[in-house]
Amino acid sequence: DGYNPSTNTTYTITTGFTLPDSSKIKKDCYEFKGWQVSAEGYKGGEESVYAIPKGTYGDATVTAVWDPIKYDITLAGVDGIDEPLSIPSEYDITDAFLLPTPTKEGYDFLGWKAVADGYDNNGNFPQDDYVAEFKNNFGNVTLTAEFKIKEYTVSFDTNGGTPEIASVTAKHG
Repeated sequence: DGYNPSTNTTYTITTGFTLPDSSKIKKDCYEFKGWQVSAEGYKGGEESVYAIPKGTYGDATVTAVWDPIKYDITLAGVDGIDEPLSIPSEYDITDAFLLPTPTKEGYDFLGWKAVADGYDNNGNFPQDDYVAEFKNNFGNVTLTAEFKIKEYTVSFDTNGGTPEIASVTAKHG
């Protein structure tokens, strides 16, 4: 079910030709920027255009120009971490990177939870799993660092004395 941009699908050297407008052209996670024209006699440059100008002649190829949409990354749950994180504040569908493993005194890092804003499929982020890598994702996203407080076992050795004392669990802090 293709898109027919016009009933006039020819152009002449004296008339030119208006190209389809951006409201009809879509590509997920990209913004339409216009067209690049390749034609004999085309006097335009490499910039994006919306028409084949008069004065152009010969067979023409017009190629859609797309820019990836930038999305914001917001961090949560990072108060008290030991070192600054190297995570960009924005990304696009073409970006791929591993998420760092933050450290926090007295805590074990469990992983990153991701929630993308405004997308039914959550921007390709797993719903119940931790995220370790950004790749083919989209949508403004909040990354939450999840930590678990460290627990320690205290064992008692009465060294032959009685009664024996059961081990206890203590939390850090």
